[in-house]
Amino acid sequence: MSRARGFALPLVILLALVVGLMGAVLLERQASVARLAAREVASYRDRHYERGVRAVIGAWSDSLAGQPVEKMTAGDGHILDLELPTGGGAAVYLFDGQAGFLTDPRGLSAAEREDWAGVMLELQGMRSPGNSTWWRPVGPLAVSVKTAPVEVLEAVGNYASGGGRNGKRFASELERMRTRGDLTTADVATAMNASDFTPKQREAVNRLVTVAPELKAVVVDVYETRRGGRETELVRRYGGRMLLAGVGKVPTTMQSLGRFLSWEELPLHD
Repeated sequence: MSRARGFALPLVILLALVVGLMGAVLLERQASVARLAAREVASYRDRHYERGVRAVIGAWSDSLAGQPVEKMTAGDGHILDLELPTGGGAAVYLFDGQAGFLTDPRGLSAAEREDWAGVMLELQGMRSPGNSTWWRPVGPLAVSVKTAPVEVLEAVGNYASGGGRNGKRFASELERMRTRGDLTTADVATAMNASDFTPKQREAVNRLVTVAPELKAVVVDVYETRRGGRETELVRRYGGRMLLAGVGKVPTTMQSLGRFLSWEELPLHD
């Protein structure tokens, strides 16, 4: 009888171990399913929140037609706050979005494509390899003289002068004048005078630069409430480019983005 008991005890212990392991596996599986479900819910919430923010900004921008947007924008670009009843919200920043040169010529007219190819050739021939500020993926062909990198303005000037080197003088004059404030059409004319541009070359410059950029770069910082509603934390950042109401037609292929021509999630540390 004692031998039977001695034999049964290890079996009981082994069975208890197996049951314990199975319980642990089931609990871990349940926890994994719960985490997956939580991630799916968070992703669903974030996706719809993102679309909602984009739609609200697009609808709000319609009210800016004819408004002095530059005067409505703070020094850091801040122009709008969105608040949620449950706490948190978003801060919207607006910047000149036409600084870089267009990288994709699709949608341009034949004449614009010729100008685009000429300036692109000048940019590719520069000694400097360039950086992200030289380029933008969407928008009109013309670049903003207010914010365009000097190298881009130089390439425009070189192309307009028929491959000459007048672009460096043109860009230097604009850079000197824009340190005093916003540039005007008269300032651009002065820079062209200093560069000895002919009437035909001036026409090319006027096609490729603008003092009134239509494209706006939008940055949206999303905040969530932490610690019982006493603090907010930056959790996501989005960025896109849009045409304000009344200055351009949104391409039909971009309707899913509303008034935005581009939209992406940005790293928080930038």
